[in-house]
Amino acid sequence: MGPKSRTKFLAAAVIAAAGLNFSCSTDTGPQAGTPAFHWAMAKESFAANDYGKTIGTLDKIVASNNDYTARAMPWLLVLSSGTIRGYMDLADGLEAGIRAKKADPGGFRKYVSNSRATAGRQSMQFARIS
Repeated sequence: MGPKSRTKFLAAAVIAAAGLNFSCSTDTGPQAGTPAFHWAMAKESFAANDYGKTIGTLDKIVASNNDYTARAMPWLLVLSSGTIRGYMDLADGLEAGIRAKKADPGGFRKYVSNSRATAGRQSMQFARIS
């Protein structure tokens, strides 16, 4: 066996071993749709500062009694109440802007209304889960 043949043989062996290793690997993460999966997704979306998605994912966990419900419930309540407070603070700040801007407050009023409506919907969800 010449040097070129040996190199080709070794290259083929490395590629075959890599392919075999790749095909035999398994995903050890939680199955999609399980509470463990939703818990991992909630942690990931929270780390990305996507609190709306985190609340939605935690809501899926507390929909049934499982191993993660006891941990998800306080987290969901804290995030929900913080979000509600944030929307209310936004609406209050916009109302202050309306008072300061005497000319045409129409654009602000739309945002005030939307913020208060969102806070109201979140409050109803908060009452449902608490």
